[in-house]
Amino acid sequence: MEWFGPVPVLAEPKKREGPRLKSEEAETEEARNRQKELQEIIVNAENVEIILSTVRELEGAIVISTALHRLGKVSVGAHVFRDPRFHLLLDRFKSRLPFFGSRQIANSLHGLGAINYRGRGAWVDMVSIQTQRRIHEFEPQHVSNTLWACARMQLQEPLMLRALTCRAIEDIQRFCPLDISICTWAFATMKHREPEWLRAVVRARCEFADFSPQNMSNFVWGLSTLGFRHDNMVLAVGREAARKIQDFIPQELSNFSWALATMDLCDNLMLRAIAEEVDRRAEEVNTWDPQSLSNMMWAYATLALKDDPLFRRLLDASIQRIEDHDTQNLANTSWATAMVGYRYSSWLDAAAKVAVRKIRDCQTLHLAQLAFAFARFVNTGEKHGFLPALLEETLRRVEEFPPQSLFDVHDALVFFKMMPSASSVERRLFCCFEETAQKLESFARLGVKGR
Repeated sequence: MEWFGPVPVLAEPKKREGPRLKSEEAETEEARNRQKELQEIIVNAENVEIILSTVRELEGAIVISTALHRLGKVSVGAHVFRDPRFHLLLDRFKSRLPFFGSRQIANSLHGLGAINYRGRGAWVDMVSIQTQRRIHEFEPQHVSNTLWACARMQLQEPLMLRALTCRAIEDIQRFCPLDISICTWAFATMKHREPEWLRAVVRARCEFADFSPQNMSNFVWGLSTLGFRHDNMVLAVGREAARKIQDFIPQELSNFSWALATMDLCDNLMLRAIAEEVDRRAEEVNTWDPQSLSNMMWAYATLALKDDPLFRRLLDASIQRIEDHDTQNLANTSWATAMVGYRYSSWLDAAAKVAVRKIRDCQTLHLAQLAFAFARFVNTGEKHGFLPALLEETLRRVEEFPPQSLFDVHDALVFFKMMPSASSVERRLFCCFEETAQKLESFARLGVKGR
């Protein structure tokens, strides 16, 4: 049978490349969408588990930096640093660092700083290199956040810090008060004295009216810790601080007064404002943390300011929180009361009780401060056995004492007739005396022969 119809035209077979390319594009788009989904999941994450559950899928610089930054916003325990997923995140961070811009670098380090991560690894060198490469892209907030993170992690890479410092100095006119205070605080925390930065701050003539109480407190604390004294600038900060004194939290009041004492700068306006604010807050002071209470008294005593109402209020609060005092707080508070001659038997009784229980935790300086205070007030702490405990601990650790601290304890024990004759304390002090006498004699001989 013949077929007389038209010959059918067969369609050309489709090239194989078409469907394959289309599939690749689809896969790329799908991957991109997945990274966007992960980004949203991380941004809204309320706990660390949600963030870590995404780590194996993270690819891009933005989403990796977001994960690290978000870690600093949620509660993170020490166990996270042992989690393999956290270390995988660090590996991905390191591998993608060449593609990180200034914002991603700053955000990533800020997150690691917020969780106080102190680990080291190859990523540190990579961060340092990439920061130096991108330094001219850094905005003021990027600089301050990165320095803050370095301080928190004690990440002191010299070339990286130098690049950040130069960028901060170069761009200081664009820095807001928060940036200036954070940078100063960070340098101080790292004990990284940068005279050029400090001079730049002076030249910038900051408007301290724009500083918050936290900014002012951190800024002045940073200056004092770095040993940089500029009276006019600090007094200008003090004027603004006195105006905003009601907005200061206890730690900020304490840090500000501590900074003034460390700089030996008696800012009467600010110190009076602090004392009046403590009085105004009345019973609220009883809830303050022991360190704030003791630091404030230490500051006033160091500046030789005796303010009886202030000390009474702070000591009453300290007695309320006595069980929360560590040995440094006990020693500083007792020393401060002795220095200004403010006798308060209730405090001495409470301090003696806790000091005896925590005597093994005391540093030698703490023992010396306590000995000085109890001798100054002729108080033996007999009810709690303070002097026998002090003597026993001193004899046990006599070789650990620096000469000055050992002399202070020795003098107190001799005053109370508690020092045994021919003790190891006296032998040690005699050696210290002999050594000092030899140095003086040697110096005198040199003086005879020359200038």
